Amino acid sequence: WDAAADAALPPKAEALKQMTALCRAYYPRFAASCPGGAFPRIAVRDMHTRWGSCSLKTGTLAFSRRLCVTPPAAQEYVVVHEFCHFAHPDHSPAFWAAVEAVLPDYRRRQQLLR
Repeated sequence: WDAAADAALPPKAEALKQMTALCRAYYPRFAASCPGGAFPRIAVRDMHTRWGSCSLKTGTLAFSRRLCVTPPAAQEYVVVHEFCHFAHPDHSPAFWAAVEAVLPDYRRRQQLLR
């Protein structure tokens, strides 16, 4: 964990606005699999071991604030990845097929996060 790098991140309110806008852009593609068909609650947290998470129980997609300073293609990958967990709460072949159906180049996008 790098405190100096964290200082360069956008404020949480700005990061939340950014991630919410990106989720709104992808929501129509995933509305049918969201709990109750509703737009999910979006959260931004200071996560250090994950880029995002999905809670079926609360209908929340949470994203690391660090994601906001990655390339847009990487941000889109994480958003799609987390949305796909509403339909597939695992990393099964069906999950990866769902990711690939939206982002055929998801493997390249994953590399941007490493």
